[in-house]
Amino acid sequence: MQTPLISILVPFKNTERYLVDCLESILQQSYTQWELLIVDDGSTDSSCQIVQKYADKEARIHLFSNDGKGIIEALQTAYKHAKGTLITRMDSDDLMAIHKLQSMQKQLCLHGEGHMALGAVRYFSEKGIGDGYKRYETWLNSLTSKGRNFEDIYKECVIPSPCWMVYKSDFEDCGGFTPTSTYPEDYDLAFRFYKTRDENVFPATEVLHHLARSRQSEPRESMRTMPKIHF
Repeated sequence: MQTPLISILVPFKNTERYLVDCLESILQQSYTQWELLIVDDGSTDSSCQIVQKYADKEARIHLFSNDGKGIIEALQTAYKHAKGTLITRMDSDDLMAIHKLQSMQKQLCLHGEGHMALGAVRYFSEKGIGDGYKRYETWLNSLTSKGRNFEDIYKECVIPSPCWMVYKSDFEDCGGFTPTSTYPEDYDLAFRFYKTRDENVFPATEVLHHLARSRQSEPRESMRTMPKIHF
């Protein structure tokens, strides 16, 4: 059985309330061949100290400071240190389901390069989830369950930004983490994936990732058609 190394890229800034749960969800993964490349984007709380304590005990966790400023440059900083055959990312206030890495790498190893593994997602919040999030979650998971995410690429972001996995070679081919100024990072990356592998998404129904609503803005009340993007 193949056991390729998975590089998990995580930017963080002032998420001390959530980091322990996030890191524990990674450490508890059933698949153990991973490295965590986690980048501090100028935290002023105890976030960096929390991660450092984990890194001191766990050789698979590698802490870096952002070479620049902001989420894109933090992801770029993480990516340049990636040694894995497979690439995925995560937000520092989210949680992985225990079989997430196992499930996604199994699909990719079975089918090879040129494919993308996704999973269903679920939003959570201490204050409850609004209707906008619920509608977006239902819509997004309905696409993922059929492997037809890119059919609605011009309505809303069709790839859950912390719940995808691809071969590193494919990620480089699509120019990941080199966004234009047209769309935010997650939208831009979805279009880059669409350009190179719109026919090669695996259908998935299992919830593999839990998305925190702690810092995100509410999804659009009504999804609207977006203009085409060119690279």
